[in-house]
This record gives sequence, C-alpha cells and structure tokens, in this order.
Amino acid sequence: MSIDKFDYAEPQCCSLKSGKNFYYPELAEKERVPIERIIEKLDSTFATNDLSGAEKLLNYWLEEAKKLDDKQGELSILNEFIGYYRKTNNSKKSADVISRVYTLIDELHLSDTIAGATILLNVATNLKAFGNPNGAVGVYERVLKTYTENLMEDDVRFGGLYNNYALALAEISDIQGAETYFFKALDYASDIDKVVSYLNLAELYFAIDNDDENVSMFLDLARDVLENETLTDGYYAFVCEKSAPAFEKLGRNEYADQLRLRARSIYERN
Repeated sequence: MSIDKFDYAEPQCCSLKSGKNFYYPELAEKERVPIERIIEKLDSTFATNDLSGAEKLLNYWLEEAKKLDDKQGELSILNEFIGYYRKTNNSKKSADVISRVYTLIDELHLSDTIAGATILLNVATNLKAFGNPNGAVGVYERVLKTYTENLMEDDVRFGGLYNNYALALAEISDIQGAETYFFKALDYASDIDKVVSYLNLAELYFAIDNDDENVSMFLDLARDVLENETLTDGYYAFVCEKSAPAFEKLGRNEYADQLRLRARSIYERN
C-alpha cells in the first residue's frame, strides 16, 4: 500500500495549537511559542515544497520551546517533525522524535485525550512507514479507542484513522480488515481525500488476485476526482505527487507522469 493521507495532510494538535495552557492552569501566563503562526508558516513552505525551509523553521522554534520550558509547544513542534521526517524518509530521526513524544504525552497527561490520540495517530503512521506495521496497528487501536470514547460518530477525524489503520492491516496480511476500514474511510472523506482510499483499494484488489475489474474501477474513480479543474492549490499538488506511484504501479504510466508534471507546475507557480 503506497498512499498515506498523512504524507500530505498532517494531523494537528487540537488544543495544543492554542496559546493557552489547558493542563496546568497555574502556568497560564507562562510565555509560549506561537504555534498557530508557526504552523501557518510551515504550511507555506510545504505548499512550495521547500523542505529545507521547513526544517530550519521547526528547528528554530523547537529550541525556543525548550528555552521557555514550553512542553506543550515542544510537543506540537515535534508532532510536525514526525510528518517532516516521513516526507524526507529519515527513520532514525523519526524514532528519536517519537521517543520524546511518548515522554511528553505522559508528562502532560494526554494519553487518553483527543489531542494525545491525534499525535499518536501521526506516530503510528511513521511506525508503519518505517517498517513496523505490527507496532502501528497497536497504536492505531489505541487511537481508535480514544476517538470512539470522545468523538461523535460522524467526526471526520475517523476518516484519516480508518484509512491509515487499513494500510497497516494490509501490511500484516489482514486483507478483510483492510478492506473494511478502507470502505469506512470513504464515508468520511471529502472528494479529494477519497482519492487516497480509491487508490489504496485498487492496490489491495491488485494484491489479492489481480482483480482487474475492481482495480480499473477504483483507478477510474480516483482519476475522476483528480481531473476536477477547480483543484489547483498546494494540497492538490501533494495529492497528485503522492498518487502518481500508485497509477504507475498499476499500469497507468502516462497518467502518472501527467500528475507529476501537474504537481511540479503548481509548486513552481506558488
């Protein structure tokens, strides 16, 4: 399975993005790093595929958070680093960050909260990306428990969880479970996000028994969404870029090349 929503749409830390201290009221006046502004700037670097700029930005504010002893700010920045190291395929630094994230989640008493679960969802996606799908499944199940206990059934956050959980299940050969959760993810997805599940289902059916009919159907559904002429932003460019390998793997090389060119054009224009 090659398409992971969190390659291009990173989970964000709910209340951790706020300048308020939600867990230690007595420290409410303590100086904090400006998480909302940092993430806005980070989004602009990703929109132009400026990964070097993103790393410099995150490193600067991580050091500032440490100087201020702002552990919530540090955790928010480390959460962004998890996604960054996935984008740049740096498994060692990812593992180092994840170790510190676990520590901070415990220290800030976030283990059973939505904010903590959202960060753990990002952690699990890296575990899967760097060759530990069994570990990822355990973390996804922990997140699913917290989401189920704290979110409304129609909350869109279930969509990202279901898709990534399905990917991990597929990697450990739980095909029935993977199919179930890919279809669950579709119920929560916007049109552009459905591309992710469509392509993952196409790959799943190809892996099962070269089911050409289903493979073609889901590739066509994904292409129909990608050909929406109103989609031209950086988010769309990421989807095009990350979708290309799936089309290529499943025999649609020419369209894969078109998607890469489309993504590059958007990056250059931005």
